Amino acid sequence: MISLMRGLPNRRITLYYSAHSKAGLIYQQEIETLAAQRNNLTVHIQQGRFFRSVPRDLIRPNVTYLLSGPLALGQSWQKQLLNNGINEERVYYEEFSW
Repeated sequence: MISLMRGLPNRRITLYYSAHSKAGLIYQQEIETLAAQRNNLTVHIQQGRFFRSVPRDLIRPNVTYLLSGPLALGQSWQKQLLNNGINEERVYYEEFSW
């Protein structure tokens, strides 16, 4: 995901990054540094889970969504974004679980 953020410097990106524990947030500093350098990169970082579904008020057109997490979460968020008019080319998913 970090390589996508670096490789798409002109694209508006929203990233949701979480881990079960604070120690698991291994990319937090690198992500925060990137976000501080770019006004078109919005990051949400937290310990613990985000929502099972994408809140409708967070779905915005012309934003690239970078998703990473368990398969069920990724498939659910992808489906919801696509069903709400987000172009498939703007949704990237990388399966990740412990």
